[in-house]
Amino acid sequence: MSGKYRLRPNVNEQPFMGFCEQEKFGGGWLVIQHRFDGSVDFYRNWTDYKNGFGEIDGEFWIGLERLYKLTKDKNVTLMVEIEDYDGNYGYARYDEFEIGDEDAKYVLKRISGHSGTMGDSMIFLDRGRMFTTRDSDNDINSSENCAQTNKGAWWYHDCSLTFLVSFLLVIQTGHTTQKDH
Repeated sequence: MSGKYRLRPNVNEQPFMGFCEQEKFGGGWLVIQHRFDGSVDFYRNWTDYKNGFGEIDGEFWIGLERLYKLTKDKNVTLMVEIEDYDGNYGYARYDEFEIGDEDAKYVLKRISGHSGTMGDSMIFLDRGRMFTTRDSDNDINSSENCAQTNKGAWWYHDCSLTFLVSFLLVIQTGHTTQKDH
């Protein structure tokens, strides 16, 4: 069943609460970001994006450090689902997704293998794109901080490209998710 689970992806890591999507696309997905009603402010600093914020059963971001550990040297699939206020729905699936560690500014190491009903909006996110927040400008735009311009953090190519505002991000590592007792 879809819902909150206590997860321990690695034996040496502390368990954490995550939301697992078990109904869509065959199940087995971990939700890493969910935005749907604007109740959580995503215009935040580096530390918040590193550690994560929000509530698992509401709007939230899982955290870059956790995402790094979940994707490091693993075969991870990324799914992006978007639905607008008029009910128009689309999704994009990427067969490969991995980010680097904090020292590398959570650089986007791999994103490829696009399919789905949406166009490839991540096409501009080539490897090497670093994560940018309002207080840590790592985008390629030399004239402005794209996180400040768009009021939200991301792996920006340019301030007007590939910034998702209202969406669901999920990853699948190929491992079965089980409740931790």
